[in-house]
Amino acid sequence: MQWTKVTSKYAELIFADASDSVFRTYIRVMLLVSSMEFAPNLNQLSTKLGRRKVQSLMKYIEGKQNELGSDVISLDIIIQKVMEDVDAVKRVRDGNKVRKRRERETNVTRDVTSQIRGDKIRGDKIRVNKEEKKEKEHLIEKKFEEIYNQYPKRIKRKESFRYFKGSVLNEGDFAQIQIALANYLECKEVKEGYVQNASTWFNNWGDWVVDPNADTNALKNKTKEIDKKVERMLNATSTTNL
Repeated sequence: MQWTKVTSKYAELIFADASDSVFRTYIRVMLLVSSMEFAPNLNQLSTKLGRRKVQSLMKYIEGKQNELGSDVISLDIIIQKVMEDVDAVKRVRDGNKVRKRRERETNVTRDVTSQIRGDKIRGDKIRVNKEEKKEKEHLIEKKFEEIYNQYPKRIKRKESFRYFKGSVLNEGDFAQIQIALANYLECKEVKEGYVQNASTWFNNWGDWVVDPNADTNALKNKTKEIDKKVERMLNATSTTNL
């Protein structure tokens, strides 16, 4: 507590010649009022500080009043001045409580808003990722169906699709599997009626990108032709990856 308006006016001037006991009682009155935070009556003061000490303080104050010839000091004035300090501190304390409560409410609102915004952003990203994944899977399946429907012995579609997804990863791979299928359909075995199950062929379609029955020179020429054909097919199709 800051009691300068009490201590400077009374302690130095009025209580300058008071006994130690009276001055200590005067200080204890201020401490008691500040701790109780309300103005006590005479009986409460006497109970807390001792009746004889309070009476000695009252007697000293009455003597000072007669000496100064005016009511510039009284026990009520001292208590009133302390209560002014008590009330000022309570206003500051209450103001701090209100400010802290508002800060907490603001922080809670900010946290909730931030969480909602973050959840929305995460939700949007998850939704976009799911849509992109779904679109990509649809494109892969469409490309698979395009090749699978050309295959003469369509057995074990599920396994065939799994092999296709694991090996055909972009447009270049798709161009090569088209070439592989064309080579396979023209090979001697297929012409004679022996056709592998679709799952078997899709697991090994890379073996047919170049016709294994061609001679060495033919293989070289065929490889060049395949490279050119793949390049033409890539240029003719979209650049979207599978």
